[in-house]
Amino acid sequence: MTPEEFTARASAAVAGVEPDATSYEWLTRNVSRRTRGRRLLWAATAATAAVATGVAVAVVPGGGGERGHVATTPTASPTSPAPVLPTRIADPDRWAGQDERRVDVDGDGREDRVRVVRQGEPMSDAFRWGVEVRFGNGSTGTYLDPCCGNEGQSLGPIVDFDGDGDLEIAVSPGSTASSTGWRLLTLRDGELAQVEGPDLLQGWDAAGEHSWGCAERGGLVVATAALDMATMKQGTTGTRTYYRLEGTRLVEAETVTDTWGDGGARPREYDYGFFCP
Repeated sequence: MTPEEFTARASAAVAGVEPDATSYEWLTRNVSRRTRGRRLLWAATAATAAVATGVAVAVVPGGGGERGHVATTPTASPTSPAPVLPTRIADPDRWAGQDERRVDVDGDGREDRVRVVRQGEPMSDAFRWGVEVRFGNGSTGTYLDPCCGNEGQSLGPIVDFDGDGDLEIAVSPGSTASSTGWRLLTLRDGELAQVEGPDLLQGWDAAGEHSWGCAERGGLVVATAALDMATMKQGTTGTRTYYRLEGTRLVEAETVTDTWGDGGARPREYDYGFFCP
């Protein structure tokens, strides 16, 4: 029996596999009883350490009563495979949320069903959410959020922001303790596309109090009012920025600075929860 065969069989013995007689025959012929015991003990110790350190060990017996040496080969640390995120909501009827509206999204005179759909366990790698529109003509338009997240999605205003006859859909991906973010979806070729533009928030943070909604002049207004974070007292200044929707982008049209106080009323666009008049 060669030293290499012994190495393989000694490793099998450490792993709990009973070695056959040939391994003992080689030991008997080539190694004294005292050295034999040392080698098996050392082989077991080296192999046990290998399991703990993630290093592949080959026990190579040496001659002249020496214990031999260890040939080590680093092995890759075990890693979890990257999660495979779904590219669509597989069964929207099963995963539909509670939030649902029935409006004419595409302006064809027929009622369409708009709803938030979800799939998987919230906060898991496989959790996805989106918005589905089932049109009155039988077709379906969908938006699938590109990431993951928690539950808590909800529909907001469904309004024609650009005057083209199709309605835009506001949907919230969720809330924090102090604010709610929103995304605006618009209809393009029968599918829902996310509108690019400024952050749409309802609530407050270090930058102030935030609100957004329909502008009476058409388009959309984003408002931020001053807020004293130390006292949580409302300030007396703010800015209103007006946007027009062009395709899938919100384009800034005008910014207005407001000052109130001394009995003056704060414009309603700054009120938390302001969406559309």
